[in-house]
This record gives sequence, structure tokens and C-alpha cells, in this order.
Amino acid sequence: MDPQQIIEDSHIDAIIESVDQALEELQNKNVGIKFEVKIYKALVDRELIKEEKYGVLGTGLLASTLPAYKGKWPAHITHETDGWGFTVGISE
Repeated sequence: MDPQQIIEDSHIDAIIESVDQALEELQNKNVGIKFEVKIYKALVDRELIKEEKYGVLGTGLLASTLPAYKGKWPAHITHETDGWGFTVGISE
């Protein structure tokens, strides 16, 4: 395995741990996550971001398919930092 890939994999693992910790601290299911492009793509490759159906007030009413982190939290792409950052916050 390429040494650069090993470094990148451990970096991604650390980011996943940080995201999970931030979600646990908020203890609020009504949050979304903005991921920079590089980490978003890495999480899609690891199948941690997949398309999920969301409806009005948690019902099937007017359901839309959106990307979700671990099938629970809406995930969005942002271009605010270096490509490896994320922000967890209230969905608006």
C-alpha cells in the first residue's frame, strides 16, 4: 500500500471520530453536517454517506432523497476550508 494512502486513511479515521464525537455532544437529531469536498468524497467511498429519503416531520409526506451521514444526518458539501474540514450544526 502507498504510504500516502496510509496517512490519508488514518486522517480520515480521525475525522470520522471527530464527527461522531460532535454529533454525540449535540444529542440532537435535527442537525446537519457540512463536509469539505475531500472528506465528503472519502466518506462516500467508504459508504458512510448514502442517499436517504427524508419527509416532512419524519413522515413519508413530500419525501426527498438527500445524502446522509451514517443514514441519519443530512450531509452537504462546502468549500469553506482546505478540503478536509467539517461543521456540525442545526439544519435550517
